Amino acid sequence: MNKPVTYVNPPSHCDICHTAIGNDFYDAFVQVLRGTWANVCPACFKHYGVGLDTGRGQHFHHDSSINKFVKVEG
Repeated sequence: MNKPVTYVNPPSHCDICHTAIGNDFYDAFVQVLRGTWANVCPACFKHYGVGLDTGRGQHFHHDSSINKFVKVEG
């Protein structure tokens, strides 16, 4: 079985709306002004995100069994 890809230093807050990160966040390219890479909450990703894939973004979910954020998409 492959070792899961985890996020080493997960963000505590969304880079756009500044709400606390819950169980999910996106490390993704977002369309804000000219576009930028950001760690965003699901609501901001839905509004500003450009998709998930190599070079576009990844979705991380908190896995309580290992107490880490694990990549689940992208």
